[in-house]
Amino acid sequence: IPEEKLTESETVGKVGDGRRAETRENQ
Repeated sequence: IPEEKLTESETVGKVGDGRRAETRENQ
């Protein structure tokens, strides 16, 4: 289930560090 994995990764990055989520979006 890639959808769930993506959501979990995005959620963890956003909750863990907003800066990390921004870097992932840029990548």
